[in-house]
Amino acid sequence: MSLNQFKVGDNVIYIPYHAHGNPSHDACEYGVVTSINSRYVFVLFNEEINRTSKACNPDQLQLV
Repeated sequence: MSLNQFKVGDNVIYIPYHAHGNPSHDACEYGVVTSINSRYVFVLFNEEINRTSKACNPDQLQLV
């Protein structure tokens, strides 16, 4: 996916490259888009544990 396909508040799943596009892979994580810049989509994963969003490449994210 590309940057312009995301907006703040979107629910997404992060699919790392080693998961080969498989959203059922154990390494995938669900999160919420908190901001977007010219290169990254910032996603907050597991709000109960983390309070900091992580920069993600848009091609590793899918909308949920």
